[in-house]
Amino acid sequence: MQIKSVKVGDQCPTCRTVVTSENHGSIISEMKKELAEVLEKGKGAKSAFQELLEIEEKSKIKFEEFRTADLARIETELAELKSPDSAEIETIENQIRLGNLSEEEYAELTELTNRLRIMQKKSRCCVRLIEFLKKLQKLKKVWHTRKTIWPNFKSLFRQQKNLRSEERN
Repeated sequence: MQIKSVKVGDQCPTCRTVVTSENHGSIISEMKKELAEVLEKGKGAKSAFQELLEIEEKSKIKFEEFRTADLARIETELAELKSPDSAEIETIENQIRLGNLSEEEYAELTELTNRLRIMQKKSRCCVRLIEFLKKLQKLKKVWHTRKTIWPNFKSLFRQQKNLRSEERN
């Protein structure tokens, strides 16, 4: 429901108060305030998501830099090795396992990746919350419409039942 369409005699879609000329301004301002809060949360979620994307991109670039440098260094070392022993092989296998990062660098990369996943989940939750609030507003409007129409249907069904009873008699 658009805020501009709320007028005297309507029922507020959020608090179910009947809009009067006395409370019209306060209801409109409260609805605008709630809308601004939802929009602000959405902007925050969007900026958090962008920040996550930037962190992910920086992590990828840094990882590739380390990987390229380490691969070049390892290739040089391998070329120089004539008869590698088991300790050297183990060192090289560890370097490959860690993506040619040190233990500390690999731990930092893992930590950043985990933080990125958490922030992505939070961002998705915020987006889902905004979508849920929009759906809730639509459902409130439908509920209000049905609430006002249903008593009329009940009355019509009663009248129809009475007419049938009278026709049988």
